[in-house]
Amino acid sequence: FRKLTMTAYQAAITSDGSSGNDAVWDDLEKMNDDIELLCDKLSAMELGSLSDALGGANAVEDDGDGICVEALVEVKQCAVETAAGAERQSLLAIKQRNQARKEAAEKQRELKAAKASSPWSKEELAALAKAVKKYPPGG
Repeated sequence: FRKLTMTAYQAAITSDGSSGNDAVWDDLEKMNDDIELLCDKLSAMELGSLSDALGGANAVEDDGDGICVEALVEVKQCAVETAAGAERQSLLAIKQRNQARKEAAEKQRELKAAKASSPWSKEELAALAKAVKKYPPGG
């Protein structure tokens, strides 16, 4: 997929024709970032369909014959949508993590308050008095 997109990008740059270079990436680095994102987030079937839209694996082997330069717009659009989806998922994960932290902190505060406010039971006080009588201080 990387080779195919690179070949199509180079064909689009050299053609400067009606495909409109404004519709694709401004520079090679941005294109590589988008391809990296697509390879990371998309499934093999989705990458295969994008490759087929660009002309398929055989297009690279045939010295660029049969590459569909217009499909670069589709690849870039897919990268933009995938990045937006990844950002939404990231924000959602951060919200969930923060919510879980707040709940855990609240639970800790409740447990601490419960321990601090509970007085000793009668049995515990009786055992303490018995221990002090048996083992007096300073003796």
